[in-house]
Amino acid sequence: MNYNLVKMFFVLIHAGIKIRIVQSTPSKSEPDLDTKEFEQRGIAEVRTLNLERLIGHGILHTKMWLVDKKHFYLGSANMDWRSLTQVIYVLTVLMPYSGTLV
Repeated sequence: MNYNLVKMFFVLIHAGIKIRIVQSTPSKSEPDLDTKEFEQRGIAEVRTLNLERLIGHGILHTKMWLVDKKHFYLGSANMDWRSLTQVIYVLTVLMPYSGTLV
């Protein structure tokens, strides 16, 4: 369990932010111990997407963040320094625009 992450989640929860996690089906090599604990403690709502049943194979690698119903991130990059600065990934970031187009 990453306790720094748990602390951050509690800060977000107390700020009124709802956390939802969608994950691939857990396995022996990739168990869902953290997300089970998040759900048991009421930290996050967790859902499992069984891609093998849906399309025959695969894992969920997509990351999606929807913040304040306005800002949106969709991509494959992991949320760590190396992934965000040294590895090439595809991502989309959408934010509200209130200015004038030039």
